[in-house]
Amino acid sequence: MNYQLSETNVFDDYAAIAALQQLVTLSPESAEEMHSAETEPSATVRRRRVVARNEAGTIIGTSQLRLRAPAPDSYTFLVVSVDPAHRRRGAGTALYEEAMAFVRQHESATLITAFPDNDSDAYRFAEQRGFVLDQHWVHFALDLASFDMPRFAQVKQAVQQQGIRFFALADVGNSLEYQRKLYDLNRRTSLDAPGEDTFPSFEEFVEDICTAPWFRADGQIIAADGERWVGLGAVGLEGNIAHNAFTGVDQEYRRRHIAEALTLRTIEYAQEHGATQLQVSNDSRNTGMLRMQEKLGYYPIPGRYVMTKEIE
Repeated sequence: MNYQLSETNVFDDYAAIAALQQLVTLSPESAEEMHSAETEPSATVRRRRVVARNEAGTIIGTSQLRLRAPAPDSYTFLVVSVDPAHRRRGAGTALYEEAMAFVRQHESATLITAFPDNDSDAYRFAEQRGFVLDQHWVHFALDLASFDMPRFAQVKQAVQQQGIRFFALADVGNSLEYQRKLYDLNRRTSLDAPGEDTFPSFEEFVEDICTAPWFRADGQIIAADGERWVGLGAVGLEGNIAHNAFTGVDQEYRRRHIAEALTLRTIEYAQEHGATQLQVSNDSRNTGMLRMQEKLGYYPIPGRYVMTKEIE
């Protein structure tokens, strides 16, 4: 079947694009959020959206590229999504080949793709094109209405008795100075976690995280020992769903239940803001965090595979 491919940033196309992404990649983004993110000017990232239309003019597939500024270790993020009802008819291949022709015109060392771990078609499609599995993110959800917070009161008390205090980024100010401290804390606690060996620059962090639609300074919950920031629980809100985007603790402060106390703080935050569910994801190799989430009553939901391909 023949498909018409065209690059787009026209808002009128994004209702169909968002609906397709929600169906295929389980993305929670609305058409407005997606269009805003993809048309926002950036000094470090080029975003490119292509759609495939069938003979009736209906959008049945899309590709999304995010290209980092050229560098020896630069990478490009590519997602190809096709409506399951229109798969195995050439639309995915056409979108992929069009995207690869564009990528080869720009300097990039690595191609990254990601998709739900229950999408066997997507895994097979990527594997056949030379991608290899890099990470398996397992996702969990917590029912906030039934969560028994008093049951864990002693955890927070025990951590505070160690001299650890908790506050939000909003309490000290969401200034560039404190965003730098937040960046340093994220970087330290991320790079020694399973599956993490790279981290963006400060400029990329500010653009990708601190200006993201989900980012809230009052949802960046920090654990400190004196003036030293030693742990972080980051939570964002999307409707009635809250996302625990990251939890990390400095290595020398681990095994003191600080991560658990931070997680409890993120749960409190989500409850206070009317969320009914809190979602979290971890690398499948991070057994410590997985055990803690099981203890708190999280249950599994579809996760995500991340696959990579070196560009020759």
